[in-house]
Amino acid sequence: MELFKKMKCKGIAAAAAMSALLAFSVCGVAMPEIAADLVVYGKVYTANANDRYAEAFAVKDGKYVYVGNKDGASAFIEDGVTEVIDRTGKGLVMPGATEGHGHYMTAAAMTYKELIHFTNTIDETVEFAKDYIAKHPNEKMYLTFGWNNEKLINIKNKIDMRAKLDAVCPEKILVMIDDTGHNIFMNSKAIEAVGIDGNTSIEGGEFSKDANGRLLGLATDVAMNYVMGAVVRDSGYLSAEEFANAAPIAEKLLHSYGYTNYLDAYISYFGEAAYKGLADRDKKEGLKVVVGGWFSQT
Repeated sequence: MELFKKMKCKGIAAAAAMSALLAFSVCGVAMPEIAADLVVYGKVYTANANDRYAEAFAVKDGKYVYVGNKDGASAFIEDGVTEVIDRTGKGLVMPGATEGHGHYMTAAAMTYKELIHFTNTIDETVEFAKDYIAKHPNEKMYLTFGWNNEKLINIKNKIDMRAKLDAVCPEKILVMIDDTGHNIFMNSKAIEAVGIDGNTSIEGGEFSKDANGRLLGLATDVAMNYVMGAVVRDSGYLSAEEFANAAPIAEKLLHSYGYTNYLDAYISYFGEAAYKGLADRDKKEGLKVVVGGWFSQT
């Protein structure tokens, strides 16, 4: 599933190493008497399912040499050699297992709102939109996620998705995102809302057009970002409450990959609602991952 495809990074190895060392150190096995380069005290998140937290860790030559209790880590300290950082009572210390570009929290909110679909044909994609709109006739706009990019995106063949989506949703904005989050299908109301036409050009992206220059309802990459920023940001389509309630879905998946923090490349599309929802949940129950995002202007 492309949406939740995990990315390889050094942080995964770091988390795994920390987990393995924790399992080793708590068994009572004597650790080597060496001076560490760094010792950190605090509430240390280990990504180990059996021992989720430790009190300290020690690092030598860029590698974890100890993860466990504070007394055990102190044995690795040598004056003039070891840097000691004490974060006790000052938040969570994490092993840098970072997903650098993902859509977990936003996708979780879309899942919570039943906007996710994984469709492999044009007919399936249009049918999903038709069914969803029929079940939710009072929404002010429609946004879905999940058509198969590999099978359905084809600018050269000039698929008129605009006409197909207009047939099921002529009066309101309809935007359908692919399973990579880099391309969209859109109807005429979305095109009108953005204020683009056949003469519009966006560096780093493309709007599909027919031979006469008429937009066909497909936008790629930066062109897709331009549309999303204009029609979705601050629309209220995903509320703060929905983001807050959906957070555990994303947290569970991120933890299953060993991630403790990540950058969500979609959050800016949903404006303050996303940030407020996550902040509210963090205040009430505590987020179990660190989420980064940004605001951008179109």
